[in-house]
Amino acid sequence: MMPATMTEVWASLGSSIASFFFMWAIISQYSPCEIRHIIEKFKKKLQDCFNPYNQISIHEFVGEYQSVAKLMMQ
Repeated sequence: MMPATMTEVWASLGSSIASFFFMWAIISQYSPCEIRHIIEKFKKKLQDCFNPYNQISIHEFVGEYQSVAKLMMQ
């Protein structure tokens, strides 16, 4: 068996995603509202993990810690 090329991998991934969305469209019409809300919460959490606008901030030393750090550098 030969390894799959990147083109085959992307084609397979696209087909899988399209199948998932099709199935979700069908299932969401017939599932109870509570289940849909649980899935929507999970979907929101998953989307937040891959949000390209997440910001990470690293705060500098302030106050007492800053003066201790300056003394240690001298």
